[in-house]
Order: sequence, then C-alpha cells, then structure tokens
Amino acid sequence: MLVEDQPALRLVLVEVLTELGYQVQAFEGGHSALESLQEGPPPDLLITDVGLPGRVDGNQLAEAYQNLVEHAPVLLITGYDTADTMHFARPDRRTELLHKPFDLSTLGERIERLLAIAPHPR
Repeated sequence: MLVEDQPALRLVLVEVLTELGYQVQAFEGGHSALESLQEGPPPDLLITDVGLPGRVDGNQLAEAYQNLVEHAPVLLITGYDTADTMHFARPDRRTELLHKPFDLSTLGERIERLLAIAPHPR
C-alpha cells in the first residue's frame, strides 16, 4: 500500500514499484487508506508520507496498520528535517524512515529489507 499526497511522486512510485514486481494499491490521503486497511485484507507493506493532509497522517496510519498486523513493515517517507523525524523510525516495530529526496535504488533496498521477514497476522 502506497499513500502519498503529491500526485507526481505517487505516480512515479507506483510505476517504479510495479516495474520491481510489486502490486501497488495507491492512495492520495490517509483517510481513504485507513478505510481500506480496516476493510482488509492487510497489505504486505505500508509506504506512506509522514505529512499527509487531513485527519489521518502517516504516523496514525502506520500505527493502525501495526495494530492490525503484528510487526507489520512500514516505510515512512518524509521531507521534514532529520532531527525532527528520527523518532519515527522504530526498528523494533519494523518501521524505517526515508528522507526526500531519495534515489530509487535506496527505495528498493529499504523495501527488500522490510519484506525480508514476513509479518505475523493477529
């Protein structure tokens, strides 16, 4: 599942992830992504922008996903300063942080690392 409010970046990420062989369900906002999570089945990985507009931001979405699936892998994407966002990375909960701008090879490496250990459905 990909959640990114910037249309151009969302389009590029969907294209790249599809080329890498992943099936991608993309959303513009956190609220619609949260509804999809609640309706199930849960995705194998959540990639979300931290600073989503609206009532549900990326951190809230990640927390909801990890409440559904124990040790669910999350890749948080942010353009915020490193010092302000490092606390979002939680290796114990399989949450990693990727700062914008990023190169696509780094994105691929992070995804592979997060998917290396399968989550345990609750």
